[in-house]
Amino acid sequence: MTRLAIAKAARLHGKDLAVQDVYVVGDTPLDVQAARAANATAVAVASGHYTAQALKALSPDHVLGSLLEPFPGL
Repeated sequence: MTRLAIAKAARLHGKDLAVQDVYVVGDTPLDVQAARAANATAVAVASGHYTAQALKALSPDHVLGSLLEPFPGL
């Protein structure tokens, strides 16, 4: 599903999107896995059942303690 969303975004923008252009933001290990499978930048947010430390163990590109923190790259 993540790859389909990225493909649709690319069509809307009229160009392929580079890894650094696509952020998958989520609060579970499955979200990090989805980002990796889609070759996107993984941003894990410890806003749900998983702690920042648990999400960090999955090696996402970025880990946020909450969505109140500044977004990486902006």
